[in-house]
Amino acid sequence: MIVDMGEWRAPYPRTVQQYVGVFLVVFGILFTVVAGTTAVIARAPVLAMLAGAAFIALWLTMVFRIGWAGLYLGDDGVLVRGPLRTHRFTRTEIAAVAVAPAEVFGLVTARPAIWLVLRDGRRVEVPVQRRPDRVGFGSVTKNAGPVLRPDIFDAAVTAVRDHLARGPG
Repeated sequence: MIVDMGEWRAPYPRTVQQYVGVFLVVFGILFTVVAGTTAVIARAPVLAMLAGAAFIALWLTMVFRIGWAGLYLGDDGVLVRGPLRTHRFTRTEIAAVAVAPAEVFGLVTARPAIWLVLRDGRRVEVPVQRRPDRVGFGSVTKNAGPVLRPDIFDAAVTAVRDHLARGPG
C-alpha cells in the first residue's frame, strides 16, 4: 500500500505513529480553542496568552513534523521529511540507496535506516527505520519517523530503488 500525499507518496503504509500524531494535533487544536477561550473570558494578561500560544504552536508543529517524517516519492525524485527540515533530491542527485544503522549525534543505533548516497559523496539518513527482532537493554534507538516491520521496510527500500531506476513518469 502506498500513502498518497498529492504528488508525493510514501512507499509504505501509514504507521501507528502517524495516527497518534494526528490525534495529538487534533487534541492540541481543541486544547488551544478551549484554553484561548478561557483566557479571553478570564481576561488573562496578553503576554501570558502570547507565551501560551507560542508554546502550543511550537508543540503542534513538532508533533506534525515528527508524525509525518519519512520518505516520499514523486515524479521529480525523492522528498525526505525530517523532524526539523525537508530535503528534495532529484533522481540525478542520488547515486544509490543503502541500508545502514540509524545515527543519533554520531552514535550508531540499534535500528537500520534507509540512507541516500548522493553523487557528491554525501550520505543522507532517511527517517525510516526497520524494527529489529529485539533491541538489547541499553541500546540506543531513534524515535523520529516511521519504524517499519522488516518485510514492509524491505519492500520500501525496493520501491525506492525501483522508483529511481525507472526514471521520471
